[in-house]
Amino acid sequence: MRQAATLILLATTALCGTAGAGTIAGAQDGGYRTQDGDFLLVESKDHLIGVQGLDCKNPVVVSGRLRAKNCWANGHLGGDVDVSWRVDGNIIVSEGKRYILSPPLPPIDFVALKAPADPFIGTPDAWEHNRSGVAVDPDKGTIRYLRPRPDLKSVVKTGAVLYEGSLKPGRMIFGTAYAFKDGCKPASYPVRGSYSKHNEVLTLTGPGPVRRGCEVVAYSYDSPHSKLVFEYIVGD
Repeated sequence: MRQAATLILLATTALCGTAGAGTIAGAQDGGYRTQDGDFLLVESKDHLIGVQGLDCKNPVVVSGRLRAKNCWANGHLGGDVDVSWRVDGNIIVSEGKRYILSPPLPPIDFVALKAPADPFIGTPDAWEHNRSGVAVDPDKGTIRYLRPRPDLKSVVKTGAVLYEGSLKPGRMIFGTAYAFKDGCKPASYPVRGSYSKHNEVLTLTGPGPVRRGCEVVAYSYDSPHSKLVFEYIVGD
């Protein structure tokens, strides 16, 4: 159940495309995330902060601590929150973690979702991404590296998860992608996408991580990881 309520609200914020309109507890509106995928949500309109799996109304910051007594989890009273809190531009530092403001995801293509579903479903292990062989498995909801291209073999291992989330053709595709860098831990970030060309091309888009060394310092659509294209290589 950890972070479930926060995740739902963060997804809602991303779906609606809202971010940065106001401030609460010194932080801009929007969804924040750590490099390992932990979430935090700020919504000044509702005087709400989503933190530690709880949605807290009317938080107060005093002497570097954020406190709230009106906190909920999945519609039930979830207790109080008392955490360290420091805002530095688009970064919130809380309980030793750095949460970075993430731009909203692109709008949902409702026209494409209403279109008749294409019956073709590709073989999971017959896909390619940037000259690496990958397995796109809608049933498991994962994309994994099968045959990393030669220059990536020190960066990613066979079986490494590149994406996890929804993957069913004809439905909204929304989940978490992972960016890899040699000597660094994978950086997670949210993506949304769709199939095209009779389900033989899958495109995922989201604000990718920007690193300084191994540290993620921002999420941006200028990141080289912001657009991921997967192509079915043995289609008719």
